[in-house]
Amino acid sequence: MRLGREEIARRFEGWFSRASDFEVLDSDRAQIGGRNRLSWRFRLSRDGQSREVIEQVAFVSVGLDGISQIDLLCSGFLREEESVASSAIDVVASRGA
Repeated sequence: MRLGREEIARRFEGWFSRASDFEVLDSDRAQIGGRNRLSWRFRLSRDGQSREVIEQVAFVSVGLDGISQIDLLCSGFLREEESVASSAIDVVASRGA
């Protein structure tokens, strides 16, 4: 996704505007050359009942008016149970390495 800041903001609003019980689980920022690497993990509900987790990683270019360019990778909306199970597998795999 490579768009101007207004279009980027509208895209995020489209993804998350229906979400309730929005909770930031993790976030990080690092400088990579002339760009910034941003990552975040949210827990939310889009239907008011089920809980989902979503994780995104973005590489952004920042100009005088804020974010001018973004390249984003997204996990998709995962049921919380799936996300917890995946995290447990990752921990076990990293201990065995």
